[in-house]
Amino acid sequence: MAYIGNNPLDPSYALEEDLGNSAALDVGNTTGTVAAGDDARFHDAVTLAANLEDVLGLTGQTLTADDSGADRLIFWDDSAGKLTHLTIGANLSITGTTLDASGASGVSDGDKGDITVSGGGLTWTIDNSTVSYAKIQNVSATDKLLGRSTAGAGVVEEITCTAAGRALLDDSDASAQRTTLGLATVASTGAYSDLSGTPTLITALDGLSDVTLSSPSDQQVLKYDSATGQWINAAAPGGGGGTVSSVGFTAPTGFSVSGSPITTSGTIALSYAAGYQGFTSAEASKLAGIDAGAQVNVATDLAYSAASRLLSSSTGSDVTLPLFTSSDAGLVGASGGGTTNFLRADGTWAAPPGGSGGSGTVTSVALTAPTGFSVSGSPITTSGTLAISYAAGYQGYTSAEASKLAGIATGAEVNVNADWNATSGDAQILNKPTLGTAAALDVGTTAGTVAAGDDARFAVEDIYIIACSDETTDLTTGTAKATFTMATAGTLTAVKATVTTAPVGSDLIVDINEAGTSVLSTKLSIDDGEKTSETAATPPVISDSALADDAEITVDIDQVGSGTAGAGLKVTLYVTRS
Repeated sequence: MAYIGNNPLDPSYALEEDLGNSAALDVGNTTGTVAAGDDARFHDAVTLAANLEDVLGLTGQTLTADDSGADRLIFWDDSAGKLTHLTIGANLSITGTTLDASGASGVSDGDKGDITVSGGGLTWTIDNSTVSYAKIQNVSATDKLLGRSTAGAGVVEEITCTAAGRALLDDSDASAQRTTLGLATVASTGAYSDLSGTPTLITALDGLSDVTLSSPSDQQVLKYDSATGQWINAAAPGGGGGTVSSVGFTAPTGFSVSGSPITTSGTIALSYAAGYQGFTSAEASKLAGIDAGAQVNVATDLAYSAASRLLSSSTGSDVTLPLFTSSDAGLVGASGGGTTNFLRADGTWAAPPGGSGGSGTVTSVALTAPTGFSVSGSPITTSGTLAISYAAGYQGYTSAEASKLAGIATGAEVNVNADWNATSGDAQILNKPTLGTAAALDVGTTAGTVAAGDDARFAVEDIYIIACSDETTDLTTGTAKATFTMATAGTLTAVKATVTTAPVGSDLIVDINEAGTSVLSTKLSIDDGEKTSETAATPPVISDSALADDAEITVDIDQVGSGTAGAGLKVTLYVTRS
C-alpha cells in the first residue's frame, strides 16, 4: 500500500499516536538510548546505598548506618578505637542538620563590671571606654600608625610611618618642621631678600660691563666699537644726499600713464588702456584651461539629405550615415518600388520565392481539440472568433504541479488518517512492530518515565575517608602517613582535609600521591587556626584525576603548624567510578 504524506511506520509518526518519545529509542547506555530495566548500573547505585558501612569503614563495628534510634552524631572514640554514636545531652537537640542548645542555665542578665549581659545570657556587650591599649591587638612592628589606607570605610589598618615621618609628627609648629626638613626662611616667605648668595641685580643699561654711555640723547642707538670692545651710544645713520629734479614713469601695452613726469611735486596715475582690463586668479585659471583657437559657443545647424544620406553640420564636419547590413546596424536602403518585396537579412530588397503565392477563397474554418477541452465559435463561415476552454472536470496545471504529480507512484491514494487499532481498510497500519510498555513512556527522571542510557545518576561516587593519625597526638611531617589501594578505577573529582585540633602559627599542607606521584598541582591545605580545608584561602587543584583500579594511594604531610602542629587528620577523596 502506498501513502502520500505521513508514513505511519515512520517512528516520528508514532509520537502522534499517544506514544512517548522513548518509542523510537534503542536500549543502551549512551546518549539517545534508554536503559534496560535490569541495567547493572542500577545495582551499583543500590549497593552503595545499602553498604554505607563499607564506605565509612564501619565493617565489624557496632555502629550501623541505618540506626533506627533518635538523631545521632558520629565521632571517633579513641579509647575504643572505633566510630560510635555521640549521646546528645540535656538542653541539646538536633533539628534537621542543626544542633540546637536551649534551656541551658548560663550567665544571668545584668552588669558584670566591664561587660553587660542581656537576652537570657546570650548577648554580652563590652562597656564603653573599658578596653585598654594593653587589651587590643598588638601592633605588628615599630613605626606603625593605626588608620585606614584602603579606599572606603572598613576595619582599622596599620599604616607604615618612617623615622622621617615620625620626626615631623613630634615637631611643635611649622617652623620646627622647616628646621627638621632643612628648609630656609624663603620656603615660607618666598621673598628674594631671604635668599642667600644672591647676585647684584642690574637696574641700568650702563651697569653692564661691556656698555659705555657718554651723554646719551634722543634718537641715538648703540653701536659696537671693535677697538674698545664696548657698545657705545651714537647718532642713528641717515640716507644719502642730493636733489631730485624730475621723475617719470612708463608702463607696458594695455596701461595708460598720466601725471608723468613730475618736476616739482604731484601724483603719477596708472590705469588700463581702452580695451584692456585686469582679471582675478580664478579668471586666470579659467583662461588657462581654454585651448588656443577656441571659439565662443555658437549654435550648430544640422541638415540631412535622404538621397545621399549626408548629415551636414554648420560648425563641424559632415558625415554620411551607413546602410544596414547583415553585420552592421544602419539605415534601410530604398526598396525600389513595388508592394511584394521584402527586406532580406543582408540589407537588400527581394521578392519572396514562389512569386506572388497561391490564390483561392476560404469558405469555412473549424477547430477541434482533444479530450478535456471545449470548443466554441466553430466553424466560422464568414468572420468570427474560435474559442477553446477546459471541459467540465478538467483544468491546467503548472510546471511545479507537474513535477509533484510525476513523483507520486501509480495507484497512490489520497492521505487517510492511520489508526493503530484498525485491522482493515485504508486506516490499517501494515507490518506494525510489537511495542513494549516502555514505548508509551517519555525519557525523564520522574515516575512514569524511562531513564536515558547516559543518565548522570548511573555515575556512582565513592567517598574514601582516610584517618592519617590518631585524634590527640601532634601531627608530624613525613611521607606515606596513610596508605590504601583503590577499590575500583575512577575519576577523582574533589579532595578535602579536616583536623580535630587546628594548626597554629602556619598552615597545615597535605599531598596525595598515586603510585608515588602527586595528583595535585596545588596541594591540600588547612589555614592557620582552621579545622577544614573548605575555608582555605588557596583551594587544591587536581592535576591527575584518573585513578587506576588497585592503585596504591599515599598521603604525605608536608607542613604542620609552627606553634601548634594540629592533630586528628582525616583526608577525604571523592571518586566517580569509571
